[in-house]
Amino acid sequence: MTAWGWLAEMGFNLDQFASAAHLALWAGLCPGNFVSAGKRLSGKTRKGSASLRRCLSPAGWAVSTKQENYLAAFYRRVAARRGAKRAIIAVAHPLLVIAY
Repeated sequence: MTAWGWLAEMGFNLDQFASAAHLALWAGLCPGNFVSAGKRLSGKTRKGSASLRRCLSPAGWAVSTKQENYLAAFYRRVAARRGAKRAIIAVAHPLLVIAY
């Protein structure tokens, strides 16, 4: 289902995106970076493509339940600090980069 949603949203031709980073920026899955006076403050993600985020979120949940997996370990690290829902969006970013 995730692959179908991914292809429906972006299509088969990925030449419109120069790199995986540009694709993640368009999708709104890049981590925010808000620095003021040398302090890192809350960095929200962009709005981006809501339907693509909705496709990648269940995939993030599915990956997070696996035992010996880099993305599952990444989910657990982020979830311990930031919470489960933010960790799912954080896992969706590497999933999109891998799919690209």
